[in-house]
Amino acid sequence: MFVFRTILCLLIVGSITYGAESLLPQKQTFSLPFASDLNADRAYVDIPITNPSLIKRANSFEIDFECDDPEAIGNITLYFHSGNGWYGYAVTTKEVFSGGTNQFHTEILFHAEILRSQNFYTEGTPGPLDQADKIRFSVWRGASCNATVKLRKIQIIPYSILAVLSGSKEESDYGKSLVSRMNRLEIPAGTISPKELTPERLTDCKIVVLPLNYQLPPETVAILQTFAEHGGNIVAFYQLPPELAKTLGFEFGKYLKSPEGDSAFAKIRFEKTVPFEKLDEMEQKSWNIVTALPVASFHAKVAAWWYDAAGRKTEHPALLLSDRGAFFSHILTGDDSETKNNFLLTLFGHFDPMFRHQSIVRTWRSLFNIGDVRGRTEKERVELEKTFLKELKRRNFELTPEFFQTNIADETVLRQFVPKFQELLDALQEIRQETIRQYCASIPSKTPEFRAWWEHAGLGAYHGDWDRTMKELSESGFNAVISNLLWGGYAHYASNVIPRSKKFEQYGDQVEQAIKAGKKYGIEVHAWQVCYRLTGSPTEFIETMRKAGRIQKSFNGDVYDQNSNDWLCPSHPDNITLECQTFCELVQKYPDLAGIHFDYIRYPDDNYCYCDGCRERFVKETGCDITNWTKDVRGDGVHAAKYQQWRCDNITKLVERVYRETKQIRSNIKISAAVFSNYPGCRRSIGQDWVVWVEKGYLDFICPMDYTENLRNFETLAKQQKELIAHRIPLYPGIGATATGINMTPDCVAAEIEIVRKQNLPGFVIFNLSGRTINTIPPILKLGVTGKK
Repeated sequence: MFVFRTILCLLIVGSITYGAESLLPQKQTFSLPFASDLNADRAYVDIPITNPSLIKRANSFEIDFECDDPEAIGNITLYFHSGNGWYGYAVTTKEVFSGGTNQFHTEILFHAEILRSQNFYTEGTPGPLDQADKIRFSVWRGASCNATVKLRKIQIIPYSILAVLSGSKEESDYGKSLVSRMNRLEIPAGTISPKELTPERLTDCKIVVLPLNYQLPPETVAILQTFAEHGGNIVAFYQLPPELAKTLGFEFGKYLKSPEGDSAFAKIRFEKTVPFEKLDEMEQKSWNIVTALPVASFHAKVAAWWYDAAGRKTEHPALLLSDRGAFFSHILTGDDSETKNNFLLTLFGHFDPMFRHQSIVRTWRSLFNIGDVRGRTEKERVELEKTFLKELKRRNFELTPEFFQTNIADETVLRQFVPKFQELLDALQEIRQETIRQYCASIPSKTPEFRAWWEHAGLGAYHGDWDRTMKELSESGFNAVISNLLWGGYAHYASNVIPRSKKFEQYGDQVEQAIKAGKKYGIEVHAWQVCYRLTGSPTEFIETMRKAGRIQKSFNGDVYDQNSNDWLCPSHPDNITLECQTFCELVQKYPDLAGIHFDYIRYPDDNYCYCDGCRERFVKETGCDITNWTKDVRGDGVHAAKYQQWRCDNITKLVERVYRETKQIRSNIKISAAVFSNYPGCRRSIGQDWVVWVEKGYLDFICPMDYTENLRNFETLAKQQKELIAHRIPLYPGIGATATGINMTPDCVAAEIEIVRKQNLPGFVIFNLSGRTINTIPPILKLGVTGKK
């Protein structure tokens, strides 16, 4: 039996089980009929929410479930039903070993802004999320096999920290920015308005943050006073009602504006007292402050003082601290970011050591998830645990396995370790890094092998320095770069077909420079073109395309995203010609270019394209009689199947034409494509029928974007694609090291490379080469995985 544990942090990072409330009264079981019903894309179970107010309080959701054959699981979506629609949350999972043979733990943590922009989407016309009346747990098809899923637990974890956002835009915007910063540091903060702030809403709360609140209603102040008097903590910035200040042990002063600008209050220095013993100085550059002093109650004290730009101490406290809370006498500015992050972690960790403990727990668990752990036995896990504890003891940390459980409730125990929090976290991270290095060094290199990076900027990892990029890649055992050198409306080289980019004007011809450096160090260069998409193109170029009727439109007549994200219509003959001309220009102009690479060789989604030109061309080419345009060709429309095939044919036309014309110019040019992993679903959704391209011989190799940290899913995708390709051309799976919502460590990349090799596939491509990844992933892989023999 395989056991998965998924923590879905829907609004913030970091989950602590304060006051967890179950949504699942009893275990529920449902079937995945993916062998019995080959047309079934997913299976799901609905769970009613009997108390919708719980959603408003949710910091995260915890879900435990079992599956007797996890090969059947492709992806998981969690839906929230409200009003007349749904909010969908696409779960991206990473397996984490949790003990016992074939037992798995997956932990999904998100920042609020990432969740809202990339993981939440809507279907229909949903009402407010906090009025959701049911949750749908949906499992999408993986391998074609039957399986059973048993839901064991779904529970809501409420917020322990709430930030009060007042009404004005200035107050609200700053408050949101502070909460976002806290979320990125895994400080679990939600937001609430003064109107929503009630004693009931503070039931699970340990800290209330006042980020910037010029005025608070008297009833809100009274609630906060009671909260502080009964054990809660309040952390305020810049503004604090005098009566609330007194409750915290502070005497609120006056507004003080510096006549010297930000030089009078340029930095703060901390007193060497709990909890700031290890903090020294923090740049701040404040142009004004609000003065305040401690009074003789609740152990109130000055924790930090203002200093001027010359390093002279002022008479004004920067930070006050008491048993009931803290007051910082200005807003937190953006300078000296690293120190400010440490300050926030120290401050909030002082009042609530539980979330700091969660960081320790998460890092400890990660030690058991290095590399491919799918076959590890319980005995091996225990031995590994002993090894890690022995190493911690060598570093003067006498700890037991019980300390690393999430359900520690004894704050006395936790507070004893708070002063050593950072040292323990540093020790665990050092052990993790060394274990990663050992794992990657244990994997032998393999040659020959296609080892490539997708490079999205089109400028190399070090912008303007392709020589350094190629040198470091070569030293790490890589032999190819697929560089994004042109888009639908601009190029990073001296193009005579589409506009030349500002980066070309700044750095020069990037194709020429990349090829020259590549030849020097034995690295193939493949020119990656983003087809159809006009993001970043000159406004006048986009406007020309729009006036000519060459821009895609949705079924309701909208363009994709106005000037910033327009797409060219794939059925327009002039657009097909334009895209083909750019590819041909590259092959003609650069005889040492190894290959050309299709990307975005598709429609945006199934809402496009339904422009007038598409209607005219569809009717002409198919002979279909259209009565109601869009309705007839969408959903269950009379011509929907034909229109779906017609969209696929439009994309295939370009691939065929580029193959034919570029091979006439230079027969040895390699033609490749980055494609969606979910075939045949991508035929319906984006008109991308890449299996046909392979069958007809239009590509020399193919790179499915198998972007997942879940090794089981990655292996399933690679197996399926291998069967679809049937050895016609090389298959190089795409490893999404830094794809959207993914941040792989080198060991995870190495584990997926091992899977590629076990499938006897001849190579791989990693996304994305940048100044950060070139310094974090290749140097570790070269210890073994890609090392030169």
